[in-house]
Amino acid sequence: MIKSIINSLVHDSKYNQYFDTNKKLSYVMISTGSYKRYEQGRIVFLILQDGIPTITAKFYKEPNGLIHNQFENQEIIYKKCGGKGIPKPIGILMLNDVEIMIEEGINGKNLDRYLSDNPSQNLVKSIMQRVISLYEHLNAMLEPSTFDSLEREVNQLVDRFINLYSPTEDEILTIKKCISIFLQNFKNKKISKRYSNGDFISRNILVDDENITLVDFEDGNETHLYFFDWLRFFKIQYSVSNDYIYSVMLNTEKNNHSFTSSLREFTKYRSNEQFDVACRLIFEIKEYIQSFDSTILSFYNQQKNGFSEFISEISSRLNEKDVINTEISLQNDIMSSEKEFYHNAYTKIREYTESDNKIQNIQKKILEQENNIRELVNETKSLQRKNNALSSFIDSDKIFDTPSKIVVNELYLEILNRNADRDGLTHFSSLLENKKITIDELRKTLLDSDEYKTLA
Repeated sequence: MIKSIINSLVHDSKYNQYFDTNKKLSYVMISTGSYKRYEQGRIVFLILQDGIPTITAKFYKEPNGLIHNQFENQEIIYKKCGGKGIPKPIGILMLNDVEIMIEEGINGKNLDRYLSDNPSQNLVKSIMQRVISLYEHLNAMLEPSTFDSLEREVNQLVDRFINLYSPTEDEILTIKKCISIFLQNFKNKKISKRYSNGDFISRNILVDDENITLVDFEDGNETHLYFFDWLRFFKIQYSVSNDYIYSVMLNTEKNNHSFTSSLREFTKYRSNEQFDVACRLIFEIKEYIQSFDSTILSFYNQQKNGFSEFISEISSRLNEKDVINTEISLQNDIMSSEKEFYHNAYTKIREYTESDNKIQNIQKKILEQENNIRELVNETKSLQRKNNALSSFIDSDKIFDTPSKIVVNELYLEILNRNADRDGLTHFSSLLENKKITIDELRKTLLDSDEYKTLA
């Protein structure tokens, strides 16, 4: 299927402008959607030319009509963002009744890898500021809305969750309390909404020295809860410690409440401020519904089994004071995180060195074996030649019974380092006796033979 898609793109007048026939084509799989239900499992692969990303192609294992809506949403977001910060959606290719979304390929490392390669304070601060700038760029899409619209979206989420999860009466009380706290915070405030990709996580953010790009808009939608993007980001982020990020970013100028409170929620500096606790519950309700709608049953059941304990924890936090001092141990977090990084780096270097030494030893042994094999082959050939000669001359006195045969045999010994074999002896001695060949001509024949060349 993938090769058919690439072939169709190369020969389609709409897409062939993106391909150079002089460059080598290859592809890499990005995702197979294995964690999702089969009908919602999406195949994503990247087409490269001479190793440079050119096109990203996406299609579902089973046609479901979702590609068209995703393309339209991404087109809207791309235009609202002024063509920056997200991949350009190019078109939809139809192949064997399958819709395939085509977008521009993006060069760079995902944020997880970018951070883990060098989690120094300066890099973490610099890259997180770039992520914040990307988020603020997305906020350029903000449109005015109303409190009633926000309340309706939250209530729809909660109603669906209750139908799916069937909470106990105590759990319902906790949920209602959180909703009340959450909505109360927005009373008499400016309400906005915008498109979100629904999966603002580090592995969906591609970074190089110049650009930072958000990819994957499969779950994109227009929402009032766009600021939950930060909660999802720090919940999924695992390349470096969130405690470390919090320590590094605490006093930076480029910061905002959503960023700080969401980051803090997934650190040991977690706040028990009621609005932060309420946000966490509503965010997890949203995550729960998204999981039910797309992931395989075993993954959903695992999440469901832990939700009762989570709601109980939320209830406890609502009744606790904010007792955590966020100023304690910040420097220790930085030092311990960097110490861990350099320890891991040293361990990797040592492993690479040991592996390199092992490889060199193996290569050395291979060369030694190859030399041994060559020596054995040459020795075998020599023994075969001697064996052939000896088997041909059981009684040399009777065989070398003419001067011509003696001359032929002496030339064989001189040039080929062996006695003449029976056939050669008979043939060349007959030529000498009949004066059809001279001794010098025989010498030249033997010197030009393949056998002599192998000995030279």
